[in-house]
Amino acid sequence: MKKELFTKMVLITPESAKELLKLNVSNRPLNKVTVDWYAKQMTNGQWTISGQTISISDKNTLIDGQHRLAALVKSGKEIMFNVAYNVPFESFVNYDSVRSRGLCDVFAIENILNYKNISAIISKYNALITGNMSNMGFSDQIKSAGGINKKSKYTNTEALDLYNSKKELFQEISHVSDRCYCRIKLFSASQIGAFMYYLIVDKKHDKDKVFSFFTQLFFNENVENKSIYNLREKLINGSIGQFRMVSKLKYIYLVKCWNAFVVGKEIKIYTFNDSDIAPSFL
Repeated sequence: MKKELFTKMVLITPESAKELLKLNVSNRPLNKVTVDWYAKQMTNGQWTISGQTISISDKNTLIDGQHRLAALVKSGKEIMFNVAYNVPFESFVNYDSVRSRGLCDVFAIENILNYKNISAIISKYNALITGNMSNMGFSDQIKSAGGINKKSKYTNTEALDLYNSKKELFQEISHVSDRCYCRIKLFSASQIGAFMYYLIVDKKHDKDKVFSFFTQLFFNENVENKSIYNLREKLINGSIGQFRMVSKLKYIYLVKCWNAFVVGKEIKIYTFNDSDIAPSFL
């Protein structure tokens, strides 16, 4: 006789999570990064009850929920979960086939103006401060001289909190970065916005000074420092022809240009050797 599928809310403790994990005999390999990320949310009180279930099959095996359970064990918390029992074992192939809710989805649900660009800016900014240059859109081969805060990846809640703490600034940055990108595509709009936010908030530079620098670079108008003009030409020439500029050089030359702009020096020729340490933003 086929067992009837049913669900109920259950308070799962670290001890009961360990017992459920003993049923995990036919699941995908555990991903430590995912476990750590979930555990962080649980520890910080950011984990919320949802309709997603911990699923136990009609063969008494765990077919969905191993990462959440492992994270709960790591966090040491007690959390309510919706648990589904007697789930047909053959349905296992359909689990994890749907797309998880990304930051852009969260911002859209919150009806945030310019949600696509702003969610991308925050993601790029997070990549920048964690030193994850590939997620920033550049090569991970960049050796930085320092100045980057080693923080972990933002949860959706943390990213939303960050936006809410500086709504007006993010909207301004979104507007200016989009205008720059539409003028000439030297960097993506989200990369531009991430640089702007980092320079304004982390490096404590005047907002108008930061906006002016990027406007000069992208619009080539009222240029105050020849380093900006020379970088613009370098980036344009590096985007066409047979020998295109590698992504890490775009980042390094931008940092050099900003630093020259800040201290009032001029760079006539942009160079960099692979053995050199990449400069950090002043």
